[in-house]
Amino acid sequence: ALGNNVADNPCLDQYWEMFYAGIDVCNNALKYVPTCTVIDDNKKAAYTADALFLRALYYSQMVAMWGPIPYNSEPIGAINNNPVRIPEAEVYANILNDLKKAMENYKQANVMTPKAATAAGRAYYYSAEALYARVALYAASWLGANSVNGFGNLYTEALNAATDVINNSGAKFYGRYQDTW
Repeated sequence: ALGNNVADNPCLDQYWEMFYAGIDVCNNALKYVPTCTVIDDNKKAAYTADALFLRALYYSQMVAMWGPIPYNSEPIGAINNNPVRIPEAEVYANILNDLKKAMENYKQANVMTPKAATAAGRAYYYSAEALYARVALYAASWLGANSVNGFGNLYTEALNAATDVINNSGAKFYGRYQDTW
């Protein structure tokens, strides 16, 4: 965790609440989208991927800021006055698994380009893979290369994912550096 980020810091309290509210929306989507009868299987896969991607994004920001955190994988059904923080390595394993599932669902729904995403500005296959690379690299840097159970060397995981994004996503760096300022 970074610096003195403590639970009673009023500047961070709102972030904590917003992240968990977003996570609960994702968990509800993951619970109810598969049972919806008015959308086809491709849309279900795409929406499921979006929810997995966002949940992973939120948790990646939280674990980077606060270290061990409570992890909710189900919609909130009751107030929990005694949440338990789980070790960072477990949080990272959950994040990486969510991103793997997101990539599988994006591939199943053929959401491989930004134009195929569920709406403008939303994630797609290579967004999930890029976040996978970032999270694997961050976890390896903070916890160690082989710190997350179920995954090999996280530096290698990050390298392989980033290489695929660079080689196959179609994304390019902007060529005129001076225009960025």
